[in-house]
Amino acid sequence: MRISGVDDGYFPLSYKRGKGKTVLVVATFSGTKIMDLDFDLITVDGADGTEVYRKLRKGDVRLLDGITFAGFNYIDPEECDVVVFTHRPDLDKVERALEKHFRDQRKDTIIKVLRSLVRLPTPKGEVYVFSQLGLDLVREVIWTSQKFSKVPFQLSVTSEIAKKLSRFLLTGLNFL
Repeated sequence: MRISGVDDGYFPLSYKRGKGKTVLVVATFSGTKIMDLDFDLITVDGADGTEVYRKLRKGDVRLLDGITFAGFNYIDPEECDVVVFTHRPDLDKVERALEKHFRDQRKDTIIKVLRSLVRLPTPKGEVYVFSQLGLDLVREVIWTSQKFSKVPFQLSVTSEIAKKLSRFLLTGLNFL
């Protein structure tokens, strides 16, 4: 089974409110080996995350690092997606921020996912997940993906790639 990690990159605070873009990265793995890497740019606090995500190459199961990307941009999860949180988000705080700044579909999608999170105990620590896949499959994917911590390996590696790639795109060769 090919498992993808999905995460966004770094962006400066001056990019908030749609004033800039950062990368959305999908890294697809077979075991611990990267088999494919795809990325595109999404708008910080924009609403293009789902559209961009759907165009990227992905594996059989996709582990998303949360529901929001590039600030309050978002991805509406597809059937093979597993939204992963290492800590339960503060629903009231998120809802207040969304209400204050955004009056569109993102609030309904984000809140629906956050309200539907399932606590999943694992040998490496509990995580919170949302998925349309069966819980047994989600548990198997998460448990086998946790190599060094409760963060699935695919998400850890994808996060590092996204951070480095976004800094490279922002600053050129001085990204290390």
